[in-house]
Amino acid sequence: MGSNPATPTKNEPLTINFVGGFFIYKNRIVMFYIYILQSETTTKFYIGSTSNIEDRLIRHNGGRSKATKTGIPWKLVYTEEFETRSEAIRRELEIKSWKSHNRVAQLVERIPS
Repeated sequence: MGSNPATPTKNEPLTINFVGGFFIYKNRIVMFYIYILQSETTTKFYIGSTSNIEDRLIRHNGGRSKATKTGIPWKLVYTEEFETRSEAIRRELEIKSWKSHNRVAQLVERIPS
């Protein structure tokens, strides 16, 4: 996965502006995502939200997240995009509330329930 121009470097301050109802960084709209990872060793799913999917996948596979450390390697199997962080978190919590591996699998496979 390549570098994401919406991610600041260590020496660069994070300056995000809110313009016209969107977060803007380096003249790009910052979107928020929910993502579903699946462990290639346990087949379990992990549901999360972020504004940088590439970075989160690297962190999960690098053992930097306690919740996913035991399932490495993880693969990205599903995403949804949102304009606001609150929308993404709301959807993340909705999917987590299902507490059903089969229902998440149906979403990932896009099989109508």
